[in-house]
Amino acid sequence: PDEEIDGVEDVSGTEVVSQAQANISTGSGTDAPEATFDSAAPVQEVEFDSGTDATGGSVEVTEVSEPPEETGDPPGSSTTVADVQVPSEVEDDPATVTMRVSADRLADIDATAADLRIHRYADGEWQPLDTRVAEETDGGVVLEADTPGFSFFAASAVGEPDAELSLPSDAVTPDTTVTLDASSSTDPYGEIVSYEWSVSDETLTGQTTSLALEEPGTYTVELTVTNDAGETDVVTETLVVSDPASTDVAPNTAAAADGTTDGAGTTESVDRETFGAVPPLWLLGIGAAFVVAVLGVTAILRRDSSPGERL
Repeated sequence: PDEEIDGVEDVSGTEVVSQAQANISTGSGTDAPEATFDSAAPVQEVEFDSGTDATGGSVEVTEVSEPPEETGDPPGSSTTVADVQVPSEVEDDPATVTMRVSADRLADIDATAADLRIHRYADGEWQPLDTRVAEETDGGVVLEADTPGFSFFAASAVGEPDAELSLPSDAVTPDTTVTLDASSSTDPYGEIVSYEWSVSDETLTGQTTSLALEEPGTYTVELTVTNDAGETDVVTETLVVSDPASTDVAPNTAAAADGTTDGAGTTESVDRETFGAVPPLWLLGIGAAFVVAVLGVTAILRRDSSPGERL
């Protein structure tokens, strides 16, 4: 119909898949009013809470091929969208809604019964309902959900997203711009709607973002992703910021440790294979001792020589 339905102004543009109507009556063995549909309807049953004013009238279910423009898509991968109309006096009464999802529709979205949720459109958004799997057969799945009122309902598959982040593999220097990339994050049924980063008490947003850290150190980068069903996933990685001044060795200092300097100031390396690990001061001492020994031997030879030989 073209008239306003539960705050949705225009549903005439959507294709109607099926319509069903059932009278409200008191259920057998209980005083709770209920409306029961045949097995082909997307909504199997609407059971009002005991004491509700639903003493007569009927419930009408209209299944549409896609959500109306005013509601937008429900979270996850939708299997069924239906407008449930009840008498105006019980529009905001609590009830239990039972919906059926066929095995073919489950196969189309590659979902399991455990991933199915019922959502209700209210206050301008799709709101998740406490959903239970009432029955699972080869023909499909029957779901139950408690609802505080009536509007459009959707049965869809939702699941937790998988957060993935990418950081530079090597250490970076202070004040270097680092790109944080979460584009590899995925969601099994719906879409990721929020990316939130936390680094050194700083919060950033976006699938990709960047920052520069001033101080050297080891930082924890935390990414939280949220999908359209409100499900979240968190992943952390480590980012190392190193100070190049603490790792570089001055060239002149290194040369002094491993070589000698000629008159022009050029450093020449010493062959460590020749001297091994003997410290330079030890080498100086050994050289001095060698000189003293040579001088001593020379003095003895000169003393023992004849006068003629000395001349």
